[in-house]
Amino acid sequence: MSCPINDLPQIESYITQDTSIKGFTVAYRKRLAIGKKCADELKALTPGISIAVEFDGKGREIDNIKGATGLGLIDIDGLDEQELEAVFSKASLASYSCCIYRTISGHGLRIFFKYKRPDDCKLSMIDLYELSLNKAINFYEMLLGKEADRKCTDFTRLSGLAHDEKAFFNWDAAPICISDGDIHNFELKNTKPTPPHDAAAVKRTRKPGGGRKKASSICQKPTMALVAPHVENLMKQWGLAFESGSHNDYVNRFAWTCNLYGIQKEEVIVYAQEHFCGDYAPAISVINSCYKHGTSRFGSWTFYTKDQDLPARPTIRFIKQWLLSRLEFRRNKMTSKIEIRNLLVENAKYKKWTNLEDTIKNSIWVEMNESNMDVSMKKLEAIIDSDFSMDFDPLEEYLKGLAPWDGEHDYIGELADRITIEELPGYFHDQEQFRYFFKKWFVGMVVGWVNPTVINQTILILVGKGGIYKTTFFNYLLPPVLRAYFLNDSSANYMDKDFLEAFFSMALICLDELEAIFGKNLSAFKSNMTKQKFSIRRPYDKYRSELRHRSSLAATSNSIQIIPDEENRRYSPWQVKCIVSPIENPLEYDKIYAQAVALGQKVVENRKKGLKNDWVYWLTNEDIEKMKVHNRYFMVVNLSEEQVKRFYTVPDIKKAEQYGTRLKFRYNAEIMERICTNPAMRQNITSQSIGYTMSRLGFPKAHRSKGNGWWVIEKEGAEINTDALFSMADARSKEEDRK
Repeated sequence: MSCPINDLPQIESYITQDTSIKGFTVAYRKRLAIGKKCADELKALTPGISIAVEFDGKGREIDNIKGATGLGLIDIDGLDEQELEAVFSKASLASYSCCIYRTISGHGLRIFFKYKRPDDCKLSMIDLYELSLNKAINFYEMLLGKEADRKCTDFTRLSGLAHDEKAFFNWDAAPICISDGDIHNFELKNTKPTPPHDAAAVKRTRKPGGGRKKASSICQKPTMALVAPHVENLMKQWGLAFESGSHNDYVNRFAWTCNLYGIQKEEVIVYAQEHFCGDYAPAISVINSCYKHGTSRFGSWTFYTKDQDLPARPTIRFIKQWLLSRLEFRRNKMTSKIEIRNLLVENAKYKKWTNLEDTIKNSIWVEMNESNMDVSMKKLEAIIDSDFSMDFDPLEEYLKGLAPWDGEHDYIGELADRITIEELPGYFHDQEQFRYFFKKWFVGMVVGWVNPTVINQTILILVGKGGIYKTTFFNYLLPPVLRAYFLNDSSANYMDKDFLEAFFSMALICLDELEAIFGKNLSAFKSNMTKQKFSIRRPYDKYRSELRHRSSLAATSNSIQIIPDEENRRYSPWQVKCIVSPIENPLEYDKIYAQAVALGQKVVENRKKGLKNDWVYWLTNEDIEKMKVHNRYFMVVNLSEEQVKRFYTVPDIKKAEQYGTRLKFRYNAEIMERICTNPAMRQNITSQSIGYTMSRLGFPKAHRSKGNGWWVIEKEGAEINTDALFSMADARSKEEDRK
C-alpha cells in the first residue's frame, strides 16, 4: 500500500514522531543483537519513501514515474557509535543537507540533499540525477572522510525510514551546484565511441597537425586534497603567508582561488577548521563572504596536474586563468583606464598599480606566446577590455574604508581654522563665517564624489599675497591615495575639451592665479559649474561619452577684484592673512573625511525620511543673500555702469514735461554705441550687460514697435566735463576720509 507525501515536513513527522516506525526501529535493533538474518526478516516490513521520484501510485517501474522531486539520498554505513556522532555533526554543517537521520541499524546515516536543473540543461531526468548524486557523493566523502554506499544509487530506490528523535532537518538547504563544465564532462564521459566504420571519416575531418587528445589532457573535477597543496604554493608565489597581520588576506585569497577551481565551500570550511581557525577565528566568515560574492566565477579555472598537457590553442577561459594567476586587473572609473599589478613577487615589474600602456600589453602578449600559447593580440585586448577587468572607484574605495566619525570632534572646523581670514566689517567676512561656508563647500565636495545627483556648485577662492601656501593647501587637501586626482589648472580656457573632461576624471580642480572672467568664457565657466554631465568624444573613442560631473572647484588669486557680475552666488572668495603649512603640519585626513561622510549621510537620510535638517551642505536662500553682500568686496569695476552714469541721468517719468526734449528713448544698441568710446570696451560690454545695468540703476523701461528700450536723459558735453571737475564737495569728502 502506498500514499503520497503532501510536503517535506511530513517526512520529519514520520522520522521523529510516528509510533509504528518507532516500534519497527526498536524491534529491529533488538533482533540485530540476536543476528542480522533475524533482523532482516523484519526490515522488509518497515515503511519506506521514494525520495528521488514521484510515482503515479500504480507501480514502481520507469513507466510509473510522474516526475523528479529534486531530492537525492546518500547512505553511509558501518559506523560505530563514536564515529556515527562525529560524522553526523560534520554532515549537519553542510549547506546541502536537507535531512540526516540514523538508519534502522543504528550504525549508519542517511542524508537527503537537493539538486536543481540548470538553465538550458538537456540531460534526461535519470542522467541529471546520476550527475547530481555522483557530485554529492564526492562532496560528502571529502567532507566526512567516509565512503558512501555507491551500490544504492538507483533512481527509483526507496529509503527505509527509521525513528530518530535527534534527526537533522533543513528544508531550505542550498541545492548541489551543477556547472556547465560538470554537464560537459558528464556528456563526454557517457558519449559512445565512434563506430569502426566511421574511422575514415574522422581521419578525413581531422585538422593537420591535430590528433586525438591524450588521456592526460582530459581534466577531471579536482578535489580539495588535490587543489590545497597547489593553492598553498600559489600563495607563496604571490608573497602571502599565513602569519600574524596577514591572516585575513591569506584566507581571503585562499578561498577565492578555491572558488575559482570549483571547490565547494563546505570542503574549504572543513580544510579551514583544521588549518586556519585555530589561529584566526573569523576564517569561516571570510570564506562565506568570498563564496557569496564569487558565485559568477565559481569553477571558472581548470585544474591541471603535472602530467597533463596545457592546450596549445588556449580557450578564452584558459587565457583568463593564465592572466589572473600572474596579474591583477582593474578598470579605474575615474580615468577609464585599465590598471595592472603583479601577483607573482619574483621579478615583479609592477609592484604598484600601473596604467596598462601599449608597451606593457605587448610584453604580456610576448610572454604568452613564448610560453607556447597561440594567442592573438586582438583576443588578448578583447578579454582585458571586457568585464574581466573589475571596476574600481578610488574615491568610493577610500571613503568606504574610513572608520566612523566620533560624532563630536569638529575636524573640518579645525581644518578651516588653519586658514586665517582678514576681518572685513559689513561684508560677512570673518573667521566664523569662513568656517561656516568652508564646511559646506568641503562636505559638498565629498558628497558630489559618491552621489551622481549632487554637484558642488560653489568655487572656494583663497585671495592673498604669494608664498602663503594658498595653492599648496588645495594640493594637500586630498589624502595621499587620491592626490593623483588633483588638477592645478592655469590655462583659463573654460571651453577647452580637456578642461571639461577634468570635471569627470578629477576629484578637485584648482584654478591657479584666477582673474576676472568675461564674455563667452564667463558663460562657459558658470554653465560648467552646474552641469551634471558632459557630452564629450574622448581621444580614440568612436562615439561621444556622457561623463558625470564629480569634481569640485577651488581657486587662488593675488587680485581682490575677481568677480565680474552681480550673479555671483557660485563664488566664495576669502581674503587670507596666512595659512598653516600642510607640509610641515600634516592633516588628519581619515578623521576629516570621515566627518564629511557622516554629515553628508545624515542630510541625505533625513531628506529620505522627510525630516528637517538643522544643517545642509548646500547654500540656503539666507546664505545666498549673505554671499551677495560678501562678494561686493571682490567685485571688479563695472565699466558699463560707470559709462552709463557718465553719459546718462535717470529720469522721473512723472515729471516728464519738465525735461522737454532732453528726455529720450534709447535702445541698448544706441546706448552701447555711445558709451563704448574705446573699441576695446566692446570686448567686455555686451547688450545684455547694458540691459542689466540700466535696470539696476533704475532707468524706466519702455516698449516701441521696433523693440524694448529705456527712457534716459542724455548728458551734453558741457555737463560731462563739469562732472569731471574737482569741486568743494570732493574736498569735504576727502577730509572726512582722513578723519
